[in-house]
Amino acid sequence: MNLRLLHILLFCLFTSCISCKSQSLTSNNTINSSLPEIVLDTILKNVNINDSFFDIIVQRDKYDENFKVFTKDENNYELFSFFQSPVTISIKDIKGQNVIFHKKIVPDFDDYPFINLEFKKATKNKSDEGNLFLNLSKHYGGSSANESLYFISLIENKIVFKKLENFKSELSYFVETESGDAVYILTGIWEKDENETHFGVHRYQITKYYLNGENKGQSTEPQVTSYKYALPEKYADAVKTLELIKNNDPDIKFE
Repeated sequence: MNLRLLHILLFCLFTSCISCKSQSLTSNNTINSSLPEIVLDTILKNVNINDSFFDIIVQRDKYDENFKVFTKDENNYELFSFFQSPVTISIKDIKGQNVIFHKKIVPDFDDYPFINLEFKKATKNKSDEGNLFLNLSKHYGGSSANESLYFISLIENKIVFKKLENFKSELSYFVETESGDAVYILTGIWEKDENETHFGVHRYQITKYYLNGENKGQSTEPQVTSYKYALPEKYADAVKTLELIKNNDPDIKFE
């Protein structure tokens, strides 16, 4: 055999072995890069979306782009938390068992905030009639968070994910109108220079989003209350707060 050809074959064999070794690391922090995996977070069954029923599956990446494991070990600070892993949302038709919607929440490269998701309805039971919303929160610890509110609907047998609002406040709430055609977003304004406490009273910025009807997709200009109101603890409290604002705050115009 030609000596030069033999050298080339030996070199290729050597580099191939190195590559295989680097791809097959199986320590606690690494994974074979050819085997991406996801892990289950939550399954919501029989969720009512416009009078059709679906299962919602929330999954998370098991590994980051460096093939390190997202861990549930709260004492291992060298690894990212499970709740910092990218999220994938799938919606499955419970009749045909077909996945009709699939969306991944993709973070910036090597940036892993804590991601919390909460699917919400005006009622507690997700199988009840009424609009479905998703509150998506990203934060790095502490009291501040970047939150987004999505409206989820079924239009011509297709799931539509509509982002209504981005807000950098955990003092934010939504209240549907009785007809369900619109939603009010109440965002608390934390005036620290007025010595307000987190759980104290606050002024609120109010925006109305139209979900259906002739103004569908539109929103009103934000308005700020003149008076301060107590912090709601649940949906029913937010409804009462909005009623107080309607009855007592002259600067807020309700259409």
